[in-house]
Amino acid sequence: MASKGLRVTGIDYMKEHLDMAKQNLDRSDEALKGNITLEEMDFHNLKTLEPGSFDGVYTMETLAHAHDAEKALEEFHRILKPGGKIVLHDYEHGISEEIAPHLLQAKEQVTRYGAIPTWGEAKYGYFEERLKRVGFENVVVKDYSENVRPMLRLFWMMAFIPNFFVQLFGLQASFVNTIAGAYMYRGQKYWRYLSISATKKTNKAT
Repeated sequence: MASKGLRVTGIDYMKEHLDMAKQNLDRSDEALKGNITLEEMDFHNLKTLEPGSFDGVYTMETLAHAHDAEKALEEFHRILKPGGKIVLHDYEHGISEEIAPHLLQAKEQVTRYGAIPTWGEAKYGYFEERLKRVGFENVVVKDYSENVRPMLRLFWMMAFIPNFFVQLFGLQASFVNTIAGAYMYRGQKYWRYLSISATKKTNKAT
């Protein structure tokens, strides 16, 4: 986005992630550096960002990590200008107690050890409902599940045998990506990968 001339503010709660981003930025050209600002910040509380100061918000598999996704969306709504747009990418699931026990167990392990509490509760329609609840309109949901299935099949092939030993020796907390790789493809009918866009209402003259 910055390479297209947009001014970008990137935020992360983890200092080590910001350090990596800064290293990448240091290797970029000067014109790009001038368009990017990096800040350590919790998206539940965008305290240093002024209301109505952004044209757009973009997240990539971010809200899965929120402990209160609605609060994060409220903050995104607050910093957007009227008519500003949010685009988010994340998973929703249709998992219920009736699914195979090993898939339900894997979902619970990934939710717990992957620090993705919102994934644990994000059933179908979750993000659309909360976007509307905090004041967004023109919500458009696009399902890209078929686009990511080939990648997940590769992950499944790579993780199938390692996951056997992870489960055998109780190493779930240290190898959560292995668990996800082993089970996301096998449980593919229970989730969908979405790109969702919405717009902050424009102030209308009375």
